Amino acid sequence: MQKHIDILIKGSVNNRGYVLLAMKEADKLFINGFAAYTDDNNLFIEAEGYEPQLEKLIEWCKQERFGAEIKEVIVNIGEMQYYRTFEMGVSVLEIRS
Repeated sequence: MQKHIDILIKGSVNNRGYVLLAMKEADKLFINGFAAYTDDNNLFIEAEGYEPQLEKLIEWCKQERFGAEIKEVIVNIGEMQYYRTFEMGVSVLEIRS
């Protein structure tokens, strides 16, 4: 059974290519959803997939890359949205409107 999780990566991740990297990792893990920066320059990810793949994505989110500084990774279980792909947005507000 598939699950939906929301991931908030807090820290210095904006302008480090994290949206593209998250998209690539999600694609590799067969995860659908989206990734976008929040107004306060953190990265927000909605991800849907099977639990083992979601756990791998969570672990990936905790790793610092390209000079980024990860302060905190917050994960919450959410309601399935039945995404068909993994997309990226300029901001969370863009995705939700």
